[in-house]
Amino acid sequence: MFKRFKRNTAFTLAELLIVFFIIGVISGVILMTTRRLGTSDKFAYQKAYDSLRTAAYNAIAEVGAGPIDTPERLCNGLTKYINSHTADNYGGGTDEGFCTGNYYPVTQVEFNDITPSFIANNGMRFYITDKITEEDVSDNETTNPITQDIEYYVVFIDLDGEAGQNSVSAGDVVAFAVTMNADVIPLGRPAYDKHYLTARVVYPESEEHPDEHLSDSYTYFDAIQKAWGGRISFDDLRTIDFNTFSTLQNAAFHTEQPAHVEQDARCAEGNDVGDFDCDIKIQRYY
Repeated sequence: MFKRFKRNTAFTLAELLIVFFIIGVISGVILMTTRRLGTSDKFAYQKAYDSLRTAAYNAIAEVGAGPIDTPERLCNGLTKYINSHTADNYGGGTDEGFCTGNYYPVTQVEFNDITPSFIANNGMRFYITDKITEEDVSDNETTNPITQDIEYYVVFIDLDGEAGQNSVSAGDVVAFAVTMNADVIPLGRPAYDKHYLTARVVYPESEEHPDEHLSDSYTYFDAIQKAWGGRISFDDLRTIDFNTFSTLQNAAFHTEQPAHVEQDARCAEGNDVGDFDCDIKIQRYY
């Protein structure tokens, strides 16, 4: 009597190709929705930060007689120090020739189909908001607290220009606050994520630690907490975490704030009210 053998079957080549195609499509969707910054993106973010900070400082210093009180004045000032395309190519143009005259609410989410405020020669696109006023900001002192209104703009920068998804959620559009004093403050995820930006605490000179002037690397948020412990100086608005402002809570770039970290002991010792012995230093990637 013959034994009956069970015949083993396998996928055909066509079936395997279909499976691989489906896996490829799913992987592509996942990568698109969970974009993670690489080294070149760090360079782009750092370049945008440095360019904006230098241009803002020069533009505001040049005004002299008063603050930059309109987005038009900010845009015209920035384009004097950031090499830019002529606005004529984008359906607009001011007397300066670079700004398009388009300014946006801070709640802007997508940047695919809107005209930038100006475009840098390297392709980065800049979108400037109307001026924002945050009222009655407290300096967080427990005795005799002081409150003050703070005026600033938000500048969105599309790091890869026309390429990419052109949205804050995708990570290729980032945001900065620019104050009347030319402070440039990282907003949203980059302030909390080392893949965008890192900073170190700069310690005061000390006989106990003569060769240790810089801390380890932290996120920007952790660095300002380590250096200043949540205390605020209105003379140095970098001490403020702008991400906590109520006006920015509904903005597209707003992310959940991480837990506060303790102030570094070397920054806290012997500090009187209003004294800030430590500073922070942004790390460079190039």
